[in-house]
Amino acid sequence: MLHTMPSDIRSLDVRSWILVLLLILPYPGLSAERGDIAPTFILPLIANPPIDMQASQAEEPTDNGRRSPYQLLDLADYKGRVVYIDFWQTNCAPCRESLPQLSTIRDEFNREDVEILAVSTDTDPRDALTFIEQHNISIPVLSDPGAIVAGQYGTPALPTAYVVDRAGYIAWVKHGYTAGHAEGVRNELRDLSSRPIASKAIKN
Repeated sequence: MLHTMPSDIRSLDVRSWILVLLLILPYPGLSAERGDIAPTFILPLIANPPIDMQASQAEEPTDNGRRSPYQLLDLADYKGRVVYIDFWQTNCAPCRESLPQLSTIRDEFNREDVEILAVSTDTDPRDALTFIEQHNISIPVLSDPGAIVAGQYGTPALPTAYVVDRAGYIAWVKHGYTAGHAEGVRNELRDLSSRPIASKAIKN
C-alpha cells in the first residue's frame, strides 16, 4: 500500500514532521534482535523511489496538474523480499563511507528478491538530500528525523543495519562499519535471497 505525501518535504517544519511520525508509528519497544519480527514502519521516502512506487505515482490523479514527488514507504509491503535496513546520519563518517558501497551492492540483486533501504536520522531531511545528491547514492532514502523508528529497533549507534528475511524476521544485525563489510553484506543477501520463506529466523 502506498501513501502519497501531501506536499514537498523540503518546505515542512521539522517539528511538525516529527509529530506526524509519532501519530503513524507504533510505540517503541525493546531492542530488535536476530530472530525477532522486524518492527514495521511507515516513513517518508525523500530520494530514489523504487520502480514499483514510480509506476504507482505515475498513475495517481494530479491536483491542478501537479503531483507530489514524495510518498510514504511501508515496510510491510516488502514481505516476501529480503530487506537490508541501514540507519545512518550525514555527520557519521562510517555512514558516509558505507552508503556508496550499499548502492553498488543494491544494483547486483533483483529488486523482486532484495531491497536496500537507507533510513536517515538527520533532524533536517535536507542534509540527507544534499549528501545523496552530491554522492549519487541510488538507494531509496527514508527520513526518520526524530529517530523514532531507530528507537523502535533499539539502534545503539550509527551506522546500524538490520537484514529482514522473506518472512519478516530479523536475520542479521550489524553495528558499525569495517573493512570487508561490503562482502559480508553481499554474502548474507545472497544466502537469504536463495532461501524460500521460512517460518522464523533461528537465534544464536
